[in-house]
Amino acid sequence: MPKPAVLIADGNPVDLCALAEALSARYGSEYDVLTAGNAIEARSTLSKTETTFCLIFISRNLSGEDPLALLKYVHQLHPDAKRVLCAQYIDTLAPDVIATAMRSSQIDHFLYKPWEPRAERLYPMVDDLLATLRPSL
Repeated sequence: MPKPAVLIADGNPVDLCALAEALSARYGSEYDVLTAGNAIEARSTLSKTETTFCLIFISRNLSGEDPLALLKYVHQLHPDAKRVLCAQYIDTLAPDVIATAMRSSQIDHFLYKPWEPRAERLYPMVDDLLATLRPSL
């Protein structure tokens, strides 16, 4: 039986790699960590019917589509997956987008980048989101 998957979709290759490495290091034994560098790749990966997605990170700087539209697509295909919107601290529009996403129930959490140190800013949030899924996986 394949492992459930985590998808990271980020247009910044450095951020994409860093988050994938951090999640693989901590959760790779239980989850497949998949990546997409743009919205087209993300949609293609999400449409793989044999994959069960449990956690999805979508970055505000993802090219090819509005991140909120992609989050809505994620919710339609994988309604049980937890969704996280990522944004840079310096992104002045991020608070408005995050608020809109939360009000419309398109995200379960948000993550500001950089998210170091992992043990304080990343892993506790991921642990909490995955813990809510474990009974149904």
